[in-house]
Amino acid sequence: MQNEIEAFEFLRGDAVDGVGVRVSQKIAKKWLLENKAIVCGGNVFFLKIKNLGMGVCNVTKAPLTVRETLMIK
Repeated sequence: MQNEIEAFEFLRGDAVDGVGVRVSQKIAKKWLLENKAIVCGGNVFFLKIKNLGMGVCNVTKAPLTVRETLMIK
């Protein structure tokens, strides 16, 4: 639970399509199902999730043109 909160807080300060944060596939799946978004400076940023394999996913902030949390290849 604590890792999920720390990862989400890290994404607030990260740039759009920046480095991102690596989380377990379980957390990434939860965020995808909840259509999780981040509010920064009055803008709503959704997430881009990329499966790296072995149960690890890389999560970054999507550009403002994206209107939903996405799973990318």
